[in-house]
Amino acid sequence: MKCEKLFVQLAALFGVLFALITPPFQVPDEGAHFRRSYITSELKIFEYRDRGCVGHDLPRSVIAVSDEFHEALAFKPSAKIHPGRIFESLNTPLDPGIRMFCCFPNTAVYTPLVYLPQAAGILIGRCCSLSPLILMYLARLLNLTVWMILVATAIRITPVGKWVFFFLGLMPMTLFEAASVSADSLTIGSSFIYTAFLLRSSLEDTPVRWKWFAVLIPLTLIQLLVKQGYILLTGLIFMIPAGRFGSIRKYLVFTGSYLAGSFAVVKTWSVQIRDISPPPEDVFPPEQIRHILSGWNILPEVFLNTLDRHFLPYVKSFVGTLGWLDTHLNTSFIYFYLAILILASLIKPGTSSGLRFRHKALMATVLCASTFMIFVVLYIRWTPPKLPIISGLQGRYFIPLAPLFFMLFSSSRVGIATDSKWVSPAAEIISILSLGYALGVIVMRYYII
Repeated sequence: MKCEKLFVQLAALFGVLFALITPPFQVPDEGAHFRRSYITSELKIFEYRDRGCVGHDLPRSVIAVSDEFHEALAFKPSAKIHPGRIFESLNTPLDPGIRMFCCFPNTAVYTPLVYLPQAAGILIGRCCSLSPLILMYLARLLNLTVWMILVATAIRITPVGKWVFFFLGLMPMTLFEAASVSADSLTIGSSFIYTAFLLRSSLEDTPVRWKWFAVLIPLTLIQLLVKQGYILLTGLIFMIPAGRFGSIRKYLVFTGSYLAGSFAVVKTWSVQIRDISPPPEDVFPPEQIRHILSGWNILPEVFLNTLDRHFLPYVKSFVGTLGWLDTHLNTSFIYFYLAILILASLIKPGTSSGLRFRHKALMATVLCASTFMIFVVLYIRWTPPKLPIISGLQGRYFIPLAPLFFMLFSSSRVGIATDSKWVSPAAEIISILSLGYALGVIVMRYYII
């Protein structure tokens, strides 16, 4: 069976199970994402301030249902919930006319684009006068569907690393986020298809045509508007051979214009949201910047301290720390899945010649630069001044960059033939067992006393 077809089958099956079995609002910030998705479904794009807080008027029932399940379960590892309570909440009326103001500054910084799938599900439910909780499940399922289409397309079009995208897509953490109302779903899906398209473009030798630009530009805009923090992925444009543009001059003009336009898009949106989401009360970015500039060794020491203290939690939350970061998978399973990802990178492409040294060098550069940017931004925006470690960092932030990392292990000399009869069955068995195990952990965490 083709890699992308197997992915769709498994992602659809286990994605729906994750969406239905995970209790409401038990994905990080899912309540805030749901509220933002709801106002997006009403075409209310811009949030306003009330007493200094960014948010919007929402039905009281929407606010109440998310608060109810958050307060009952979030950050309470021993707390359980009876399925009957969830079924009972399915009957709570929406009452869209009874509204109150609600703050959600952490999701107001996202562009409306990232909430279109969830908003579509909510709109369908609103047209049918369904309850707030059913709206949330519809938002989860529509979000899952769009993510699945993006990742399946990425697997289909990439000439290398198909099984890397496959196992990253079916990694417990990835599917857990995809089957939720979180903005991370579209962030991961858009980064995967963007990376796959540029990998394909880098290994082709035909001249670029207008159709190529017609695909690249929308993919780039989606990637930039979904999550500006991954802007350095646009550096992958340099993987494309200059010969495809006809001349060095055309190549330089295009790449320069492309990168300038990309930064202009990000800058424009950054200006719009500059005052929307202030940092935590104990964080002072100007003071932190002065601290960083006070010595060349400040950032290296902070990075090393952070990794020394929290490397294992970051690895765990990359593969799968579920719930509100309180539902843990076994450490042995975490290392097992990382080994599977490395083995997947060794499966040789069928017709493609594979990645060359220049491709890997650029991928490594983009990966390191993006990682550095994530570290620095979190240290400035989320960490109290002079703290020796970075606050707010989680392993799942690196899933959009993960294809670049694992494909560095690929080799044209050592590897597994892609047409081996056992590759597809082995991938299916590993995925079923891994996702089945993750679902079992969720059931034990939330339902079994």
